[in-house]
Amino acid sequence: MRATSQAQPWRPRLQEAKELIQDGLIQQALEIYQALIREFPDQADLLTEMARLLGKLNYLPLAIRFLQMAILVDPTHRDALGLIAYFYHDSGELEAAIRYYQSAIQHSPEDAGLQNSLGQLFLQCGKYDLARQSFEISLKITPDDPFAHWRLGCYYLTLGEFLTGWAYLHRTFTLGACFRGFSQPYWDGAELAGKTLLIHCTGGLGDTIQFVRYLYPLAKQTGRLLFECQPRLMGLFAYLEKEIPGLQLLRQDQDPLPFFDTHTLIWSLPHLCGPLPEAFPLPQGYLKADPNRINRWKKRLQELPAGTRIALAWEGAFDTYEKRSRNIPRQMLAPLLKVPGIQWICLQKMTSQTKPADHHTLQVEYNMWDVTQQMDQGEEEGFVDTAALMTVADLVITTDTSFAHLAGGLGCPTWLLLKKYPSWQWLLERVDSPWYNSVRLFRQEQSGEWRTLLTKVAIHLQQAILKRNFFV
Repeated sequence: MRATSQAQPWRPRLQEAKELIQDGLIQQALEIYQALIREFPDQADLLTEMARLLGKLNYLPLAIRFLQMAILVDPTHRDALGLIAYFYHDSGELEAAIRYYQSAIQHSPEDAGLQNSLGQLFLQCGKYDLARQSFEISLKITPDDPFAHWRLGCYYLTLGEFLTGWAYLHRTFTLGACFRGFSQPYWDGAELAGKTLLIHCTGGLGDTIQFVRYLYPLAKQTGRLLFECQPRLMGLFAYLEKEIPGLQLLRQDQDPLPFFDTHTLIWSLPHLCGPLPEAFPLPQGYLKADPNRINRWKKRLQELPAGTRIALAWEGAFDTYEKRSRNIPRQMLAPLLKVPGIQWICLQKMTSQTKPADHHTLQVEYNMWDVTQQMDQGEEEGFVDTAALMTVADLVITTDTSFAHLAGGLGCPTWLLLKKYPSWQWLLERVDSPWYNSVRLFRQEQSGEWRTLLTKVAIHLQQAILKRNFFV
């Protein structure tokens, strides 16, 4: 039996360490943890808290070691079992993560959060039946958990079961996920004539770019349409106010909001406006780049050597394993970059995870044109130059990032490089996308194996250049 808090003399000092962490004094907090563990080496709670801090500092191998020690002390410790599963997942050791989640569930069978996490892991491993079972168990435990509905919806969408998938995602938000506290009702698809509808966003920029197409049919149904989007997308979407009657574009941080009668998250629109692929609006393209920027970049490109102009991006976010696994390590790009007759255009901006030497190597060894530091300047101009460059390029090649949705929304010929078990938008096994007519999908055959895929894509690219047809 675990000791009560009264019998844990280290608790006050642990609280002191947590307060130091809140104040940003990490080193002092670590010193307290280390001293406590030397004095109380057999306290599973203490070892788990130490691991939690190390995980926040991104010392995952060391965090896992402390959790293994905690589990030796208390093999039923729910937090230690769940946390070590999470850290193994974040480290890409998926089978170990599955084992620990299953062990945690064995000791805490009524924990819906553990079932959800295990289901999400199964989904990323392509174990779809097991993912569904975990999500359904979670919903039996907590029927009104919005995030269990969300994940089950993503499961059904991945398998192409659109009616069921969109219904679950819509239910996520009617249950209060991303709750804004509006007094106005959440739109249920009812008649909008003469009314003002507010559409607001959550999720990534790519999600907003994907679903902004629904503004076109909605504008025909409502008296006035308010669209609140992320600040970085304001420049890209600015022209829509002139193109869509009754539309007003709002920054996500604008306060107060104009009057509206009803509201919805952009994620609910497929369910409310037509959940089947034949109802997806404007798959041929629905975005436009700024004509002035198109002309500017067209002139810049004329200064480059002759060749097929291909815009390339190979990395997106790094904050989770699921997102990192979509990225291609720079050194694996060689089979693609060695295809002759190409003027490569870099779309990959420098981030905290980027090594400047990588960009320099690409410029020197493969004559890649890189002006990303001159692009998309300004808080509201997140994609304005990128969109113009995509428009004047012959082809866009990208991994699963917001660039894929941008290129598809522009109707640009696009080759999308996908991991074996991709995000729900790209379904399974298909080489095309119901969302974007201009996008062709290339998928890993083995999980994590990019080199084989890039060699295959390089062969297709040589053939496409000869035929001058990037849609084959």
